[in-house]
Amino acid sequence: MPKSYPWPGVVGGTGAGADSGRYNAPEWWAVWAAQQQAGGLIVPDVAAPLRTLSAWANIGVYYGIPNQLEVTDGGGFVADVDTGGALVDGQFFYEDEGRSLTMPASQTYYVVVRKNYTAAAYSPPGYAAGDGIVPAYTARITWVSALVQSTDRSTYWDIPLATVVTDGAEITSVTDTREWVDSYTMYEWVTPYIVYNVTGAANVDVTYLAGMTGWPTPDSAGTQAFGRTVIPNRTIAGVAIDSIWMWQNPTSPDIYVRNSYSYGGCTDQLSPVAGSYAVQTLEATYALTCYETSLAALMNFGVAGDLLELNTSRDATDPLDTANAAVYFLGWRLSYLVSK
Repeated sequence: MPKSYPWPGVVGGTGAGADSGRYNAPEWWAVWAAQQQAGGLIVPDVAAPLRTLSAWANIGVYYGIPNQLEVTDGGGFVADVDTGGALVDGQFFYEDEGRSLTMPASQTYYVVVRKNYTAAAYSPPGYAAGDGIVPAYTARITWVSALVQSTDRSTYWDIPLATVVTDGAEITSVTDTREWVDSYTMYEWVTPYIVYNVTGAANVDVTYLAGMTGWPTPDSAGTQAFGRTVIPNRTIAGVAIDSIWMWQNPTSPDIYVRNSYSYGGCTDQLSPVAGSYAVQTLEATYALTCYETSLAALMNFGVAGDLLELNTSRDATDPLDTANAAVYFLGWRLSYLVSK
């Protein structure tokens, strides 16, 4: 029977009102998941109506709720979890105070939001004795030794926030493992509009070579490539820029390259952000080499709709450039975090 909801009342009707009335919790989980484009689907006459597809972000943290449940090293064995919200297998979760978890020594653990499907109360790890027992049918931030995602919804559902490694004295690493339920990474390909070699005082335009070869950047020359695009209108964080190179020989030497960019809107002067030259080891014969500019250096730049001017350079006169031959530049791959 089709359903539309919510409607007033608690008992399903008949005839014109047959799709109104009482709704169970799993149906609401499915609504939340569907609203977030997160794989919610009601399948009649089954105990677990939400489908679970690992390829879909049907679990995750809300990027749009401040602080995003970020996990940081609080010193010693303490892992601090900031405030934020999450969608836990279709159920909304909000942490409004933050949480400090004391991790055991010399192990690898997972900081998670755990949804408890059972009627039994439990004591989550990482909580002090004074915090008491967590009631049944609740969700809490905790740490676990292994993720649990019970597809029949008989025990728990964990969404990962971070992986925390400890030694005998303190936390040694915190690795962010959050997935975003209200955003995703969008990729864009940008082709150069001009490539040229600097030979002495002259600039020599480079001609693209067909057959997926690209623009040749010869030895003993400085090569510049320029591209242009627009920051997408749903961008909510910075961009990572990969310049893509191809090498035709079986060895794997180094090239000396730099990515930089400028940005601005109408009536603005372009704001340049200079990159720095770095050694990049080429992949062997015809495999793609991706040189990524540091994401940290590119966060919080510009706004959606701004022009983004890209520049990639190879300095093949530098002693650190050991290819000693032409290397072929294909273009740029950009990745943006955008809202759904």
